[in-house]
Amino acid sequence: MADKPPTPITDANANHEKPDLKSALADKHNLITLGVALNKLAKQLGADTSAPAVLAALKTTSMVIHPDTRYAQDAGGRVALETFINNLGLPPPDSHFALTGLAAAVTDRGQVHPLGNMTGALSWLVPPSADDKRRIRLITMSHGDPQGQYPLVMQTNGLLLEFLRSRTALPAGALKDPATARDALLSSPEGQLLGETLQKTMRGVATDSSTMDYLLAAVALQLDPESITETRRNMIAGFDMMSDKHWGKPVSTVLKSFEQYLVTGKRTSAAMAGVASSVLLPGRVPAFGIKDIPASVTYGSPAWVEVSIIAAIIEGLTPGKVANMTFAEVMLAAPSVIAADPALTQRAQREALVDWGVINGVLPKKDDHLYSADELDALLLEFNTRKALTSTASQALDADIPSRKEMALIELKKRFPGQEALFEQKLIHISRKETAAGGDVGYRTVEVGPHSMLDIAMMKLPRADLVLTSKDTRVPLAALQANPHFGVADAFESQFTHAIQEKKAAISTYIKHLISQAPLEVREDLEYGKISFFQEHSRTLGPGFTGSTPQPKNEELLVRVERNRMTKAYAISFNRGTIDAVHLSRASPESHREANVVHDTKAFTPNGDDATRRAEQKHPTQRPPNSFSSERTGLIANAFVQHVDLDDDAIKQQARGVTTADRNRRRGEAVTEFILDLIPFRSAINNFRRGDIGAGLFDLAIDLFGIVTAGAGVGGKVVKIAGSGVSAATKVARSAKVIGMATISALNPLDGVGDLAVGAWKGANAVSTGLKRLSGIKARSDLVAASRHFDAASVGTFTRKDDILEGQAVLIKDQWYAYNPTTRQPLRVTAGELCTLRAHGGRQYGQMGDSDRFD
Repeated sequence: MADKPPTPITDANANHEKPDLKSALADKHNLITLGVALNKLAKQLGADTSAPAVLAALKTTSMVIHPDTRYAQDAGGRVALETFINNLGLPPPDSHFALTGLAAAVTDRGQVHPLGNMTGALSWLVPPSADDKRRIRLITMSHGDPQGQYPLVMQTNGLLLEFLRSRTALPAGALKDPATARDALLSSPEGQLLGETLQKTMRGVATDSSTMDYLLAAVALQLDPESITETRRNMIAGFDMMSDKHWGKPVSTVLKSFEQYLVTGKRTSAAMAGVASSVLLPGRVPAFGIKDIPASVTYGSPAWVEVSIIAAIIEGLTPGKVANMTFAEVMLAAPSVIAADPALTQRAQREALVDWGVINGVLPKKDDHLYSADELDALLLEFNTRKALTSTASQALDADIPSRKEMALIELKKRFPGQEALFEQKLIHISRKETAAGGDVGYRTVEVGPHSMLDIAMMKLPRADLVLTSKDTRVPLAALQANPHFGVADAFESQFTHAIQEKKAAISTYIKHLISQAPLEVREDLEYGKISFFQEHSRTLGPGFTGSTPQPKNEELLVRVERNRMTKAYAISFNRGTIDAVHLSRASPESHREANVVHDTKAFTPNGDDATRRAEQKHPTQRPPNSFSSERTGLIANAFVQHVDLDDDAIKQQARGVTTADRNRRRGEAVTEFILDLIPFRSAINNFRRGDIGAGLFDLAIDLFGIVTAGAGVGGKVVKIAGSGVSAATKVARSAKVIGMATISALNPLDGVGDLAVGAWKGANAVSTGLKRLSGIKARSDLVAASRHFDAASVGTFTRKDDILEGQAVLIKDQWYAYNPTTRQPLRVTAGELCTLRAHGGRQYGQMGDSDRFD
């Protein structure tokens, strides 16, 4: 005979309302609307607006109220901002600073989903045991129509989510928005029925959130039964998020692979795959839920490390927020969240850096708790060193090559302030005084003029016997004659040489970075294969096909790879920031003509080349190559630097500028736009590498290395190799502030089996052996408040397996429960886990009196 269903546990002293997710979401929507309205108002009023003006504007400015909110029933379609703010119990802002501050605060609150990170009961202060999880899943799979007219969940193609979808009228377009579809399914009558069934069958406390908590746990456990026993952090539903197939791929590609895996494994349907990931991922890998992640932020890249760390911290502090944030919002939040919870921050840093270390060949792949302090120290050193190198390279690529003209103008302004209008006017002649054999004195022209003051400052004139003359009395001839030497020519030569060397080093660093961020197959081909280089040239034939004029060389460097009896070809592009597989024919010597243009592919042998270093190598270990720091990557980076040829004289000629004397000697005629077009980086010289990742309030850019910067009007960092002058946009870019994580100072090894031994659900306050305090323990007033709704309340300790937990507890019908004062909900634990509770030197509040012990 079947066991009689257990009697549900209820709180007789409290009146619990039916969960209303739709209204809660509408309330969140109203907060976002208020934030937008306040920011708009602040912009309209300006920073210096008066308090009366702000308060008056709040009275006359209205906002639309979401129709599903409870407040809309009384307020109608619109409400004044002042009225809505008062309804929130907040004082109205009376300054520009207060407007923007309140806007940020309500937006933050509005971004937090009412259901948190979708883990439900799995992230309770005391989550269900493994046995309880198995029961929840079994009950879920056996759930069906009470009248037996429809298949059970286990009999439905697509299982639980498809079971709910087939019985729920989804809003129009919901299937294109997984979050909307998810919320509709969870709040549907069928979903609530399953949640209530689980709560009753599991003898859970009936609270205003218990139905949804059990339902969320049911969805997660149906999709991911492996989480009941799984200890590996990156394994979700049997899918390895850290698979080498994902390395170097856009985050969206990894997400699609995960969803396809769920469908292929028959855990859900294709229509519900997005809904499934929106339930499983926020509590495990929240960064995958971030909106508008740039395609350049690939899995395992330094930029991915940064955003993963920040997202994990935000989600740990405010579960359910990250999925409603954009990439720009997450990065901008870094300064305010990093120091909020040091333990949380260090865990997020450790997990993200361990993954980065494995991907980059710095660490072997193993469980987190097996890494020693020495391994983590070496990892941290490698990460911070690489971060410093890429930061230096980014600045070097952003910097202008010295301009002799700009240097000369600076010196002229120092010596002749207020005379800028004369600097470029050609009013001066240069000659040398000579005495003939008969004693006659004459003057011989040294440089055919006339010259400008700027010409003289740029030139390296002979030291003796120079005479400067001019018919224009405005020219300060006496001062110039006394000292016509400015030192600009020599200073330019020195600074130019130094700048070119820095650019070469920066380009080398960038190519190393590109290779290290490529998919593993590409990295291994370049690391271990026999490689040879090719360049693509072109020339235009003259009339009658006699003679030819060279055209710009393709900036891509072609690499032919022979490995494991296979031959491939790759094109490395600085301008696009890519390493692409190309047809093998492109990396072979050949020549063909299209009309009057001849295309030639030629083998390229860098200076100092050693054929043995380019030969095929054996794969030394099972660990991925440390591509950034390897000798082979250095060889390829050096080849690319030589391919670019920053020693091309055209670059220096443009930087030198042209004086009258240069033009007279025809030295400047060769420095034309045509010659400059032969430089492979021409497109990068004249154009921004656009990396906009924010708009409006979020003024961010992402550079070549994935470094995120914030600054007024930043459109992207300039890759300026041979540009002339400093554009306004360049100056703005240089004022940009790097945002994200500061240098990470320390990583501590894990004790025991780690922070999250089984299931790895974020938000669960997992503990190791010893006394641990459950989060949420606050002041005595919390216990007093709890005692008003339950039979008694106290702070005590109880054991669960090998752990001793400390937390608040409430008494309901002679049964003690762990209590979460934040949600004001009791959390049931099984009799085997709830052994003994003891009060700690305080009183037990409630009807039972002042007892120092309770069982």
